[in-house]
Amino acid sequence: MAKAAQEGDFPPELRQLLTSIGERIKELRVQRGLTQKDLAEECDLKQPYVFELERGAANLTMKTLLRVSNAFGVTPRDLLPTASPLEGEHRLLLDTVTRVLGSLQKLVDDETKAIGSVVDNATALRKQSR
Repeated sequence: MAKAAQEGDFPPELRQLLTSIGERIKELRVQRGLTQKDLAEECDLKQPYVFELERGAANLTMKTLLRVSNAFGVTPRDLLPTASPLEGEHRLLLDTVTRVLGSLQKLVDDETKAIGSVVDNATALRKQSR
């Protein structure tokens, strides 16, 4: 788990991005009637870390972003701001992160399908052996 950052640790553009993500996390959490502790338990995080995420003070990892999005039943992209004032290399960074998250989600979806296929095959084999 990433450690909470000090106020001046992030460049303004990154702080703005983290704040936007944190606001979206809080919005979804409140919509679902969850406490920070509930969300932390669902994501295997500590409650103080969820607090830091929601206020944009923690530099979350891709793994954490994926855990949180899975807890809400959304894609990681749904946690990112839709319109960003970021420009230049910061916009490129956000676009790259978005593409990576899409690839990670596809891997998760593919793994889920593969596990389903294994279970289906095992069930079919078991039925045949009876």
